[in-house]
Amino acid sequence: MSRQRILIVDDEASIRDMLAFFFHKRGFEVLTASNFTEGQASALRSTPDLVLSDIKMPDGNGLDLLRKVKADSPKTPVIMITAHTSTPDAIEAMKAGAVDYIAKPFNIEELGLIVDRALGEKQLRDENVYLKQELAAKYTFANIIGKGSRMQEIFRTIERIAKVSSTVLLTGESGTGKELIARAIHYTSVRKDKKFVS
Repeated sequence: MSRQRILIVDDEASIRDMLAFFFHKRGFEVLTASNFTEGQASALRSTPDLVLSDIKMPDGNGLDLLRKVKADSPKTPVIMITAHTSTPDAIEAMKAGAVDYIAKPFNIEELGLIVDRALGEKQLRDENVYLKQELAAKYTFANIIGKGSRMQEIFRTIERIAKVSSTVLLTGESGTGKELIARAIHYTSVRKDKKFVS
């Protein structure tokens, strides 16, 4: 399994080096950038699993980097770090999609826990998306057996029904595949991301 990749963007070399050493020791692949331009290029090139970014940089704003990362990779967690605590900056960072906002000086062990939590939540979201895709694939028409003209007619009906928001009543004897058809309707509809209740 490949190591998770963290991108650290900070114009202070001492902070950058300390964070790089800490996260490298914890088993992460660590990339560093000393300014906005390097950070943006590295984020695009390397697709990190998480970004730690300072807000104030000589050639740009960490909030702009946050927006760029979120535009290119919405699921990537970004944690903002700043020496200049400002409530408006914190609010703006959270609105733009930061998972947390840390003020310098910070406790590095606490930051490690915040990173672990953010990556754990990302992993759960990724697994959730994967499982939903697998479930949807399982209940496609291709997995329903039936080549006769009546079944083909049912498949066409399912396709039409799945596109509308309406209550559907399925009738038939026990064991004829009503739940299978109900799932096929659900997983081909606009509601496929919602929970299916049997």
